[in-house]
Amino acid sequence: MFYSRSEAHRIQRCLFFISCAAWAPIIAQALWSGPVQITSICGSGWIPGSTADWMLSASAGWLLMVAAMMTPLNIQPLLHIRISSFSDRRRRSNALFWVGYIAIWLVAGWATKLLELVISRGVQDESFLVGVTALTAGLWQVSPLKQRCLNQCHFHRPLSAFGLAADMDALRFGLDHGFWCMGSCWALMLFADSLSQWHIEGMALVALLMYCERMDPPTTPGWKLRGGRTAALRLRRTACLNAPGWLAPLLKRSQ
Repeated sequence: MFYSRSEAHRIQRCLFFISCAAWAPIIAQALWSGPVQITSICGSGWIPGSTADWMLSASAGWLLMVAAMMTPLNIQPLLHIRISSFSDRRRRSNALFWVGYIAIWLVAGWATKLLELVISRGVQDESFLVGVTALTAGLWQVSPLKQRCLNQCHFHRPLSAFGLAADMDALRFGLDHGFWCMGSCWALMLFADSLSQWHIEGMALVALLMYCERMDPPTTPGWKLRGGRTAALRLRRTACLNAPGWLAPLLKRSQ
């Protein structure tokens, strides 16, 4: 059971289509209501009514935000399921993977919203809240624990091929991958979710950073900047292949 490059590109296009479909209502809300009100569609802030109503609205908005930002990061896990599953079980395994993955992010979303609610009630200055989340994201981004989570995101557990064992393995794979993905990205997501004036711009910047850092191969944990080396190399290689004849030697010399 193998996959071709065309199959990998097809899965990649499908995930980017889902991401764009989630971005569409977020951007439409921003164009219709303005930059401050955009946080409502992502579930930020307290909504008058019962706690259940607020949790339901926050969950829907958070999952829309996760779909927009996190879906393109799951290309490799889906390819792993493809080469580990028979064709008649593939859709079922994919669905179970997504159930586990979304469950982890849903719990993380509840924790994030409650944390933001507690902090916002104690701190009235919004810029202070953004500063705290930005500092937290910056420290986590360069920490060794962040690299440990990224390394685990590249580890794909073996999957059984038959029966209940295959279903349970696919579900556990989604839970495991969701947990380590959340561990890697929680601080950046918290920062993006805390923004109101520049919410879409923050989401786009964070999504790009998370996508670029997922390209980097596993490495020894340590305190360092991460998230752009492999992406920059791929961009430079693409530029060399598509540059005019007189410019290609200059680009290659700069590598």
